[in-house]
Amino acid sequence: MEKIKKPFLTAFLLCVINCLLLLPAQFGLNLLPGTEVRPASFFPVFAGIYWGLPGAIGIGLGNFFADWIANGRIVPTFLLGSLANFFYAYIPYKCWYTFKPLLNKKGFFIHDVKSLVKYILIALAACVMIALHVSIVLEAYLNLPASSNFLFLFMNNFEFCMVLGLPALMLLPYTRLKPFQPAHFQHGKIPSWACDLAGFLGIAIMGCYFLYAKGTPNQTLSYMVLFVSMGLLALGACKKIRIIPQAQDDDGLLKTSVKIRIFIYCLMMALVMTIAMGLIVYAILSHYETDRMTLWSHVYTAIIISLNLILFVSILLLWVIEKQITLPLYLLAKRVNQSKAGGNELDILHSSLEFVVTASDGSAASEDEYKLYIGLNDGETNAPVYTAAQAREMVGAICLKHVNGYTATEGVGGWVDQKARPVYESTLIYTIFGASQQQIKTICDDILKTLNQNAILIEKNSHSREYYFGKDNARSN
Repeated sequence: MEKIKKPFLTAFLLCVINCLLLLPAQFGLNLLPGTEVRPASFFPVFAGIYWGLPGAIGIGLGNFFADWIANGRIVPTFLLGSLANFFYAYIPYKCWYTFKPLLNKKGFFIHDVKSLVKYILIALAACVMIALHVSIVLEAYLNLPASSNFLFLFMNNFEFCMVLGLPALMLLPYTRLKPFQPAHFQHGKIPSWACDLAGFLGIAIMGCYFLYAKGTPNQTLSYMVLFVSMGLLALGACKKIRIIPQAQDDDGLLKTSVKIRIFIYCLMMALVMTIAMGLIVYAILSHYETDRMTLWSHVYTAIIISLNLILFVSILLLWVIEKQITLPLYLLAKRVNQSKAGGNELDILHSSLEFVVTASDGSAASEDEYKLYIGLNDGETNAPVYTAAQAREMVGAICLKHVNGYTATEGVGGWVDQKARPVYESTLIYTIFGASQQQIKTICDDILKTLNQNAILIEKNSHSREYYFGKDNARSN
């Protein structure tokens, strides 16, 4: 019962919220007859990705009731608009979990540059779809040429998906409103390629009509295009989710938190710069333009152009410097957490600041985390030759020859020899971030030679492990 009640309640609440968000826009700045500037146009894409099918149903019903209340009557375009808004929410949901699904993390959405680009591409496709649909509806119902409506409608949706949808997807997972993410694999008889083809054809048919149906509006053809494209989009939405989001460990959650904060600060800077640009354009044009609606339309266009340029530059900048920024801040946050758990605060702060300085030299860094498990027993005598302190000094010097920093801890390992006797061995555990696989193996080669070891256990990102026996040993190749 609870599994049925929660989705219905979610759909109802989102219907009410979407309706309340859309109603004020009905009396706002009109872009075209029949449509207006809608800050809430980000909500379908966001709600679809966040709440899935219940979110899409709530969006479609909310749009229908908002139009009904604002106009006082029901017309056929309301039904078409509601259906389009349903797809405007549901298709991004399906795309999110079927396009590059290995990028998805359980409980999060925008967590690195790749997921940011993924969201932009999905929002772009969804906004193209809804803009084409509304353009054709306006042509069929109001005899407005579709070609003259598309750009304004597209920008009206896409900009708010960037300005409001991005921070919502970044921050809402930290609240009590948890997302509806698929927990099980989905099975279906329709091949994935058929769903992809149907969805593409649904948008392509509307696009072809938009490009080639110039001149006098054709209402009959407009309705035919709408119904065919909606049918194909419905088939495309049947694509099954094959890979579910994976949970992260504590280190992964901390790294995600650091990246989200960086993205939020960059987005805030982009918005501040965009607002400043809009104020400048308003101050200049207000001296020459007397019609207030025309003035605001020019200011709105200027804000759109500047926002797109600033966001584009910001994404390129984040793509280039993400690793150099994220890695030092992540390590600093990790050391602070260690200090709260009882570590030596001065040592932790010193090592963190040292890593931040050395990691800011502009060299490209990997985000991989390596752990090296180094035994101290001699490879031939099976007895310790060096004390743990001596070995740490030698291994630390080797590491700093090849990487910028590391964290070292001590442990005790146990294993059974060929005669079934238990053997205990002191072990050094070195954690290294931002190194390439070649650097790690070069470090291991030097350690194997210095400590006369047979093998070193290398763990990568807490899920990949291998025993490394040296570059000249066949077992390492």
